[in-house]
Amino acid sequence: MQIRNKFIAIILISIILTACSVLQKYDTQELIQNSPQKYRADIEKTLQAAGDNKNELLQVLAHYQNDPKKLEAASFLIANMKNHKYVEVGIFDSLDNQIKYNVLDYDNYHQIKDFLDSVEVERGELKWDKVLEEKDAETISADLLIDNIDLAFQAYNTLAWTQNLGWQTFLEFILPYRGSSEPLSDWRTYFWEKFASMRDTISDPLTLANKINQKCREMFKFKDVYYMHPTDQGLPEMLETGAGRCEDMTNFTIYAMRANGLAVTSDYTPHWPNRSNNHAWNALILGEDKAIPFMGAEADPGEYSLGKPVAKVYRKLFFKAENTLAEKLSENEKAPAWLSGNNFRDVTPAYTETADIDIEYLKPQNRFAYLAIFNSNQWKAIDWAVIDSSGNASFQDMGTAINYLPMYYRESDSLTDDEGKPKWELIPASNPILLSKVKKIHIFSNDSLKLRDRCKNDFVLNKIPGGLEIEAEKQFQLLIWANDDWQTIVDTTTQTDSLLLEKYYKNSLYKLQRDPEDDEKIKLFTIKEDSLITW
Repeated sequence: MQIRNKFIAIILISIILTACSVLQKYDTQELIQNSPQKYRADIEKTLQAAGDNKNELLQVLAHYQNDPKKLEAASFLIANMKNHKYVEVGIFDSLDNQIKYNVLDYDNYHQIKDFLDSVEVERGELKWDKVLEEKDAETISADLLIDNIDLAFQAYNTLAWTQNLGWQTFLEFILPYRGSSEPLSDWRTYFWEKFASMRDTISDPLTLANKINQKCREMFKFKDVYYMHPTDQGLPEMLETGAGRCEDMTNFTIYAMRANGLAVTSDYTPHWPNRSNNHAWNALILGEDKAIPFMGAEADPGEYSLGKPVAKVYRKLFFKAENTLAEKLSENEKAPAWLSGNNFRDVTPAYTETADIDIEYLKPQNRFAYLAIFNSNQWKAIDWAVIDSSGNASFQDMGTAINYLPMYYRESDSLTDDEGKPKWELIPASNPILLSKVKKIHIFSNDSLKLRDRCKNDFVLNKIPGGLEIEAEKQFQLLIWANDDWQTIVDTTTQTDSLLLEKYYKNSLYKLQRDPEDDEKIKLFTIKEDSLITW
């Protein structure tokens, strides 16, 4: 036994000494100083965050010491790596037990929703939460990074059109190794080989993008069950399933096109302003001022249109954008969900008519104001602005023909998290507004005590266009926005296929909903001159 223990001890000491010798192989400061100056500070932050994986990143920098271009590429990736990660998401019951299911066991989204609704009845309110988080700086291997860089340069150096894109476009939209928060994989090798014959016979990037997208359409499809699979798929899973949601479709296409020297990214709207959910699609970058939107694995560049109003469109970036909210938040401040990130750029004017919205009379003790839109029966933040000392905030490039609600984001007076700490929530800051198609701002009444413009003639509701139909023997609630919340003014079971309003207010926002609520169909509307307008 003693001999065996001594043998094990010798093995362990040998392993430790070997590990130490590897860790001491690289001079961290020397490698940082050899990198381009503009990346040094961020490289140092990433290395500090890498923990035990630091040596993998140093190995990449050391590998390219005699190749200035590839060293800059490696520096760009490592400097901007800190905010990127793989996130696995699951759904949990009220006791934090995960509900496990396979989306492919269901034919459509509504079947899964019905299943989860039944689980919620038995096990309390369900919620989405993180199951696993793997930060790139802590987990990415030197081999994957080096292969990614070498294969990206292989495309950049051998394909004619890449030289017309410029070095910065290559760094930003060809070189990055991931599309969103999916598991890491070597997708470049697969797609470089997959489309070799096509790439070698086509010299125009737009034509190649169309041809590749048509092939992607054969390989990968949209399937609505993946709305209930919010974890982004990696390439191995996508090749196995052949289906996903829009986020997976954009990533699949990013892989296929970046591997073949095309500068492609994903644009997205976090919340539709007149319906539930959100959306992501692709953009083909053909120069600094030219980007062509398309839907990866569905609609080709030049043939795609959103076809719906958008309040904001953002472009995903691997690198950190300038002047973001994330840069301005203090240590004890929070921002609504995705707005606390810094890897996106506002590109709304490329997609729709826009105008600026100036809000006055805000409380300067709140440093930031937010504009929210109505989505899935909730007000959801879509943009932010600094509140100046006079209580004014200016929101830039907002989509038109949309209702907005100015809001604050702060600690709740009544809601707490699992640890008993106050939750952060959006609080109305001012009256709701309409930014019209002709870029004029209309302010709605917000105080029910001052709603004097009440019409005495009857108004009959039988259907909200694009929304709920009135049905006999169904219970409906009609609500008006007043006193910073929704107030019920009609709560009844209809006897016919219409709902009679004996009195109503013109300068107000309404919503009509069934009981229980059908979040996906609830829309805002106004009544003007005896006609109903849906937003």
